[in-house]
Amino acid sequence: MTALNFIIHDNVVVVAMDTLSLRSADKKPYKMVTKFFPLPHMNCLICGTGNMGAIIDWFAWIEKNMVANGIYQLNELTQQVIKGFMDAHNGDNPCTIYQFGLHEQINK
Repeated sequence: MTALNFIIHDNVVVVAMDTLSLRSADKKPYKMVTKFFPLPHMNCLICGTGNMGAIIDWFAWIEKNMVANGIYQLNELTQQVIKGFMDAHNGDNPCTIYQFGLHEQINK
């Protein structure tokens, strides 16, 4: 199980996570991995718990397909595609994806 802690303030988001990854088959410790991915051009961060492949694929999908300048636009666009993405990626090994950022219209 992933340890994910976060604090959200008006002008900063603080995220702390562990790096342990479990094997899907037996849920035993397997390796250490990065579980959060910065999007500095959007002043955002994506992280997740569960299926590491789906989390990485979501980060890659955003980088390849979305044009957004911050968390507000990212979340609006995510609502349009996340259900189909999760249906395709979350079989027996589900995940939860988190998107953090500072609102681009408020924090300029």
